[in-house]
Amino acid sequence: AAALVLGFAATRWWYEELRLIDRGALLPLFDNPFVHRRVTHAAFDAAAAALAFLAAIALTDHVPGEASEAWLRAAVVVGATLTGLWIGGIYRASYLHAGLSEALKASRSVLAGAGLAWVAWLLLFGSLWPIAGWLLYAYVLLTLVVGGRMLSRLLLHAHERATSGTRRVLIYGAGRAGRQALGTMLGNPKLGFLPLGFVDDDAGMTGAEVQGYLVHGGNGELDEILERLTPSDLVLAAPTATHQRRGELARACAQRGVRLVTFDVQWQGAETVVETLAGGPA
Repeated sequence: AAALVLGFAATRWWYEELRLIDRGALLPLFDNPFVHRRVTHAAFDAAAAALAFLAAIALTDHVPGEASEAWLRAAVVVGATLTGLWIGGIYRASYLHAGLSEALKASRSVLAGAGLAWVAWLLLFGSLWPIAGWLLYAYVLLTLVVGGRMLSRLLLHAHERATSGTRRVLIYGAGRAGRQALGTMLGNPKLGFLPLGFVDDDAGMTGAEVQGYLVHGGNGELDEILERLTPSDLVLAAPTATHQRRGELARACAQRGVRLVTFDVQWQGAETVVETLAGGPA
C-alpha cells in the first residue's frame, strides 16, 4: 500500500517526467492501426473473459466441476462469450473516441455474451454453477470490456485537463450548454482557458460537480464568487438567461475587470463559436 501511495505521489507532484498520463504519453498507442483491428479486440475480450471467469471462481471459492475439467469449462465460457459479443455487435463499432452510445452498445453485447455462456454451460455440462458466480463473472467482464474501450477517452480527458490554458474561467450555467462549453475548452487548448468550475442560479446545484468541476453557487453569490476565485473570464453558457440577468452579469464583471463572453453553438459550417458579449470588458 505504501508503495502505491509513493508511486502515485511521484507521478502527480514530484517528478514531471513521470506524469505520463497528464503528458499524454500513452495516447499515441491508440493511433496504431493494430489496436483498432477486430482480431485485437477479440483477443483482448478473450483475455478479459478468462480473467473474469477465474476471478468469479476465486471470489466464490467454488471450482465448477473437477479441477481437471476447469480448463475445458473455461474454454467453453470464453468461446460462448465471444460469440455473444459478436452477435451483440460490439465489433461493428469504433471506440477511439467512445462516448455513451458506444458504452451502451458494449454493455448490451457483454450481457449477451454472459447470457450465451450460461446457456452453453447448461447445454454442455448440465450442472448448475451458483448464481453468484455468474453475477460476478458478468460484473468483472463488463468492467474489463467496457472499461478497456473507454480507456482512450479517459486518457484524452486527463491529458486535456492537465494541459488547459492560463486564463482562469468560470462558466455561468451548469446545464447542457455549460457542459458543451467545458468540452470545447478542454478539447481546444489553443483557446487558453483554464476552467475553475461553474456558477448557476439553481440553488440545488450548489456544491454539486459537473464532469469533475464544482458548481460554486449562483444567484446572490456571484460577487463573492468572483472576489474569491478571481477569474479572468466569465463564460455565459445559459441560452435561457433573461436580458435583465445578462445585464447584471455584465455589470458585475465590469466592476472587477472580468471579461464576459458568451458561448453559442451555431449550425453554420458546424462550428462552435465563442464570441465576446457586448458590454463586457475586452
